[in-house]
Amino acid sequence: MIRRVVRFFLPKMTLRGFINFIVLLFIFSGIFFGVFFGILVVSLYDPRSVKDLRYLAIPEPMKVYDQKGRLVSELFLEKRIPVSYNQISKEIINAFIAVEDEDFFFHRGVSIQRIFKALVKNILSGRIREGASTITQQLAKRIFTTGERNIFRKIVEIWYALQIEKEYSKEEIMEIYLNQIYFGYGAYGVEMASRIYFGKSAKEVGVAEASLLASIPKGPHIYSPFVNVNNAQKRQYLVLKRMASLGFIPEDKVDEIFTKFWQNYITKVESLKLKVAEYEQKAPFFVEYVRQVISQMFGDDAVYKSGYKVYTTLDLDKQIQAEKYLLIYREKAQRVYETTTSIAVEMMQPYVDLLWSVSEVIPILKVKNSSKLIELKKNLRDLYRAMFLVSDLCGAEKIRANSYGYFLEISERRLKENKVECALVSINAKNGYVEAMVGGSEFSPMNRFNRAIQAKRQLGSAFKPFLYAAGIDARLLTAGSVFVDQPIEYRFAGRTWAPKNYEGSFSGPVTLRDALAKSLNTVSVQVLDKIGLGVLRNYTKRFFGLTDDEVNKYINSMASALGTLEVSPLDVAVATSVFYRGGTRVEPMFILRIEDKYGKMIKDFTKDVKSKPVQVISP
Repeated sequence: MIRRVVRFFLPKMTLRGFINFIVLLFIFSGIFFGVFFGILVVSLYDPRSVKDLRYLAIPEPMKVYDQKGRLVSELFLEKRIPVSYNQISKEIINAFIAVEDEDFFFHRGVSIQRIFKALVKNILSGRIREGASTITQQLAKRIFTTGERNIFRKIVEIWYALQIEKEYSKEEIMEIYLNQIYFGYGAYGVEMASRIYFGKSAKEVGVAEASLLASIPKGPHIYSPFVNVNNAQKRQYLVLKRMASLGFIPEDKVDEIFTKFWQNYITKVESLKLKVAEYEQKAPFFVEYVRQVISQMFGDDAVYKSGYKVYTTLDLDKQIQAEKYLLIYREKAQRVYETTTSIAVEMMQPYVDLLWSVSEVIPILKVKNSSKLIELKKNLRDLYRAMFLVSDLCGAEKIRANSYGYFLEISERRLKENKVECALVSINAKNGYVEAMVGGSEFSPMNRFNRAIQAKRQLGSAFKPFLYAAGIDARLLTAGSVFVDQPIEYRFAGRTWAPKNYEGSFSGPVTLRDALAKSLNTVSVQVLDKIGLGVLRNYTKRFFGLTDDEVNKYINSMASALGTLEVSPLDVAVATSVFYRGGTRVEPMFILRIEDKYGKMIKDFTKDVKSKPVQVISP
């Protein structure tokens, strides 16, 4: 028969020649695929990766501590608490063996028996019903492949599974696997999953709970009891039956275990689910700043996977007080803002329709910048105030509020949108340690702007101590120098500027000491007039650590005496500490040292200070 087939397709080839051809074909095919497989493995396989399996599979979060060694925060992409094999309940191990790999303790990474068994079942059913991957293969797939479905991925997976089995014991493989798998709700590993789903550690988990845990990884979005109780029950019952078939539990106890568990657990699901969202991060603005510094120095992997221990200058006790009192005063300021705005809106009611009429003739933007403004201000003062209020509420555009109802609607909407913000930073003047920092009213995905560091605001009267210190240190003034607090005027570019005191009154002759205590604007301007912009620029640069361009931008007129300099709260805290430090300026510090997860020093910031204290003014 074979001879006839050969002669039909290859009439000139003998049977012996055909057999030799087939043999050579198999030999060369074997060599080709062997070389191809070898090149594939050599190009993809890195023996160091297998040795670093724990690091790759179980990334540890970076821990941030305060200066007293108290844990402030943990930074992670995966919510996980790694545990050793001995800290995992035997029932959990049995449950996963039952549902994932019943021959785990007997194969060498790949189960030929499972492959043939799955192949037969899939052929008989006409579709993929059962997989043949062992727990070791699943681990290799998760760590060393991207999970795509093709023969090359399977080859790489099998190869790594064999190498893992050579490098690690079965207990170590199971430990890494159970610490690595995902259980939904951000939980990775059996310890975190046990705490989330049962409120206990993995070591305390019983048979029923273990079977439920083993049910979830196949599809956390389907089988989690927090997502679908019915699906979770069906899957858990299947796992219990598998455990019974392997002798881990008695067959006649499956229904009893299942029923008793759900009678108690079903009432706890909602309360456990609510606790998942409870994650209090202390000093979030401070921690976020530290995260950015570490990320820039060592990369994101160091932040989320290295297990680094970062010891900072934060003092949790002071941070708690800072947050407490800043919240009190922010809420007070918010109430004041809401009350005064509501009163102003109510006062404007009689003028709303009149405003609409006026706006039809004079667009509000032109009113603000034309001679008509002076006329309106003289004759209709209330109207003038109302127009400015409404223009601000409506975005400084042409007024179209022709009814009080519409005006009130706009006012209420803007009142809800506008929120008083805040910031606080506290440094230890002795060493420059930043011990407390609050960057805003709350830390959220929509509010991560750190106003303590990033917000630049005009200093106003808080600038006066620096102005007076410049004059005294330059030996142009003394604390006893006398100035006359009186109306003054300065003319430049054809315009007149007449600074006034906050209270609107004048004190006559005063010493510099009293002028600072009373925060007299007119005296401050006279001080700058006497010492000159050059002297003020020089000292401002040293007090605040600014560049020449930054100083020239803000210290450029007599108005600079009243605090036109724009700096952050941290800048002000550092500059103010100069007075406490006997005239020297020290750079602020946030991080003391970084250690790896074993306690080995990575970087000591206390020995790597950027610059020594700078003498700004004499003691």
